[in-house]
Amino acid sequence: MKYTKIILYLCLLIFLIGVQLLYADITFLPLGRSWAGNAELPLPLGVGITYYHQEQDYHISKLTLNEEPLSQETLDTLGVFNISTEWNFLLDAWVLPFFNVFGIMGKVWGVTEVDINEMEGMDIDLDNIQNIEYDGWMYGGGGTLAGGGGIFFGSVTATITKTNLDVATSSVRAWVMAPKAGVVVENLSFFNSVNLWLGAMYQNSEESHQGHVEVPLFGELEYKVKLHQEEPWSYQLGLVAELSKRVILAMEGGMGGRKQLSATLQYRF
Repeated sequence: MKYTKIILYLCLLIFLIGVQLLYADITFLPLGRSWAGNAELPLPLGVGITYYHQEQDYHISKLTLNEEPLSQETLDTLGVFNISTEWNFLLDAWVLPFFNVFGIMGKVWGVTEVDINEMEGMDIDLDNIQNIEYDGWMYGGGGTLAGGGGIFFGSVTATITKTNLDVATSSVRAWVMAPKAGVVVENLSFFNSVNLWLGAMYQNSEESHQGHVEVPLFGELEYKVKLHQEEPWSYQLGLVAELSKRVILAMEGGMGGRKQLSATLQYRF
């Protein structure tokens, strides 16, 4: 938990510095500006806020009750579904014309639903752990490689995050890779430009929970469970609308292995 506070204080410090620079001309970034030739580059620094929601099936990779592991055959009979929502704060910088780095921190709310109605090999009532509700602070960072020519562009973004949940023995770790390709449409009535793109997302996440549950006739049982996403890949589509040189709105949706929706409002300087 102390690392979460450190990250929070650092993000707050960077934000306060950024506020002081909002109307300053940032001339030292990106490095290697000449490599981009005559291409118009985005303003180098950005602050933003993001809403993100996703729903996906999970797979239980490990479950123990009082240190006794359940067999994989038993675990395979369980249906697990996860819903999570987050609001996060974003800081980013184009350090090179083709390379952006960013840090994120935010609040996550989620519920993991376990369908045990058809669970084989168990004759005890575990209704109390059918739904695991949680919330916590998420922090992480990553980078984007991007390039293009004419109206076409492509990018690959990699992100690593960790979430410390409200239960000290619970956490969520994830790393994400998202390739995209699209086109730029300029000189629109309401926007300076709009980027339209198609892509995919690979998500490798691990959710861990530990706790106790009261079971009639058995008393208190300690449980430990680890879960992973059922399908790592999903398909995405989205747009980035430049309301002005400084104000950017991005929206994207996903389907396939998971359903997702996100929206980001960003200010660049």
